Amino acid sequence: MRRILITGMNKLQTTRDFYLNQQLKVVPSHYSLVRCLEDMGFTVDQRPVEIGEDLEKYYKVIVFLHNPSGFAGYVYNALWTISTRPDCILAF
Repeated sequence: MRRILITGMNKLQTTRDFYLNQQLKVVPSHYSLVRCLEDMGFTVDQRPVEIGEDLEKYYKVIVFLHNPSGFAGYVYNALWTISTRPDCILAF
């Protein structure tokens, strides 16, 4: 089965269903993206990337971008992912 990695620059983008733990309960776009990809038969990992890890096992990598100055704890991890997988899909 093909694997897809969804990652990003902050906790909301890198944690599956993180919005459920938030007070406002605003549903982000990556919630539906994960569900759609799973319905199409993909295995989806949504998590922060460790700098230096091997990402070649993923069919596609999707990186959500965020303002680096606001609540973005995984900026360098996301930038490393983009540099390692220049074929990644950038999302906002």
